[in-house]
Amino acid sequence: MEITQNLQDGIHTSAQIKKGLKEQAFLLGYDFLVYPPTHEIAILEGFEVKHSFKVEPRLMQVLICLAEDAGNLVPRSELIKKVWNNYGGAEEGLMQAISKLRKFLLDDARQQQVIQTIPKKGYRLVPAVKILDKKTLAKLQGTEGEEIRKEEKLGAFTGFIERLTRPRFFLAFLFLSVVVIFILSILSYMSFWIAVAL
Repeated sequence: MEITQNLQDGIHTSAQIKKGLKEQAFLLGYDFLVYPPTHEIAILEGFEVKHSFKVEPRLMQVLICLAEDAGNLVPRSELIKKVWNNYGGAEEGLMQAISKLRKFLLDDARQQQVIQTIPKKGYRLVPAVKILDKKTLAKLQGTEGEEIRKEEKLGAFTGFIERLTRPRFFLAFLFLSVVVIFILSILSYMSFWIAVAL
């Protein structure tokens, strides 16, 4: 299966991941698809979206911070600074966010197979993080055909605009437009007088 091959192309390094997790879809292991631009998380089953839901923007921010450094300890102080901007009450907010994320990611506070607590230090995201390109994302979401049609439409439109910059094509287009407008005005003029005569 091509999707399986695309997903098995290797884990992105931390440096590659940090370049654009806020804008790109990524996988957590092979079980979850995360789409930050719309704050969505989808549960995958056999490389197909089984169920998806939206999460609060702040929860997504916490998840992105953990995913940017997947496999490594992310200190509590760093999460509080990045997500809450050192706001008062952030400590409690962080604990609630981790608890909610665990529920969404079907994680257990005892087993901690997705988000691991490092006592008195911070948290670690356990599954590997893989960034998805648009084509693979479209396949997972079942919208590959729509993406291709969009690209084809966009290609046809940009091709037309490009041709308009050529003098001959522009003059031909201008002449054709004038002829069409002239014919339409004659037809509307005739229909008006026919309607008046009746």
